[in-house]
Amino acid sequence: MFKNRCLVIEFGNSNIKIVCGIYKRKKLIIYEYSIIPTPENAFQNGEISNEEAIYSVLKEEIQRKKMKANKVIFLVSSSNVITREIQLPKSTEKEVEMILKNEAQQFFPVNLKEYVYDYRVLEYISNNTGEFTNVLLVAVPVSIGEKFISLAKSLNIKLEAIDVPVNSILNIVSNIEKNDLINIKADIYNQNFTFIELNKDTINVCIFSKNKLKNT
Repeated sequence: MFKNRCLVIEFGNSNIKIVCGIYKRKKLIIYEYSIIPTPENAFQNGEISNEEAIYSVLKEEIQRKKMKANKVIFLVSSSNVITREIQLPKSTEKEVEMILKNEAQQFFPVNLKEYVYDYRVLEYISNNTGEFTNVLLVAVPVSIGEKFISLAKSLNIKLEAIDVPVNSILNIVSNIEKNDLINIKADIYNQNFTFIELNKDTINVCIFSKNKLKNT
């Protein structure tokens, strides 16, 4: 979580959502938020096609709402973003990193030289066949990432991350029991439940069982 004021900007083909907030004393404090139309033909399927138009509307809205932040997180959905859930022999975080460094290509049906990838350990499991580590992999095309890096520089804000909806949802769920970050009854923590994010062009579905991601 972010300990300094941060902008979180979610891009869609129709709208751009902006939130300015901070995570402080186990609480998420929202200072400002806004939803503005995406400039026509400026953003399609997760990729900025007109950076000048995107920059212009963002700069204007950030100044209008007097949003001040040290960092920015861009949240993006795209059919070109690849997610995979894999199972490895029980491994530490460092071991997972080394395995992926040497073997990541086998998990993606694309040339990874054209992508930037990251991972998140979901859970450690044990059954009658052994002990395993479940890992979520996400790969984003370099062409998408470069344009967001350029946009952050234009806005003169440090880029904290380029994130995807499934990871944001995981962050929410991981905080249900730890604190009062969100208004969800803690007893849901041990049940089966589904998060559904509805957008104009996409629907993101994440299925959880006992706080563990089982399908997306």
